[in-house]
Amino acid sequence: MPNTPANTDRFINPFETRWTRPDEMGFLCPAGQSIPNLLHQICADDQTYEIIGPHGAGKTTLAHSLLQHARDQGITGKLIRCGQSRISKRLFHPLEPGSLVILDEYEQLSFLQRRKAQRLARGMQLRLVLIGHQTHGFQPLLTLMPDLETMQTIVARLQQNQSFVPLITEDDIARLFSQHAPDCREMLFACYDLYHQRRNKKPAING
Repeated sequence: MPNTPANTDRFINPFETRWTRPDEMGFLCPAGQSIPNLLHQICADDQTYEIIGPHGAGKTTLAHSLLQHARDQGITGKLIRCGQSRISKRLFHPLEPGSLVILDEYEQLSFLQRRKAQRLARGMQLRLVLIGHQTHGFQPLLTLMPDLETMQTIVARLQQNQSFVPLITEDDIARLFSQHAPDCREMLFACYDLYHQRRNKKPAING
């Protein structure tokens, strides 16, 4: 995510999807956790891990952060959207042993496709992490349930990173959180709309 706006156009909205996409935001870990520690946990043994949480809770954002850190450590990896792909050996190539594979939308796989994914991961010696809305009986990596403090931090970071005077206040965040929690994505859409309304009344000033 850029530290400064691309230009001085006052109509830039810090809640635009180009800055709130899962592969752009960066995951905000709960207290006592970190992306390096989570990756170390995944790589430390041969277990299959799962990330659990409701829609919009940040599961895919966490997956992208894990994959980015893995790449920084020289570990290859791949995020597979199960709702868009059938599990096949070709889908896992050209991954090498020890690579990280994250299966998003795991619930959308049939029973046979889930068994096939497990079998392929074991046979290719891949590190496997599953993302779903509920547990499937594997070792939990994280269970996500965003709280108000986390959302306040995320909203503040987005506004600060775009170098604008914050137009979304803590009171706004508390109100929007009560309306949309635990769906962070819908809350950020609401922040976009509110920022857009206020921006038209009061120009956002680069500071």
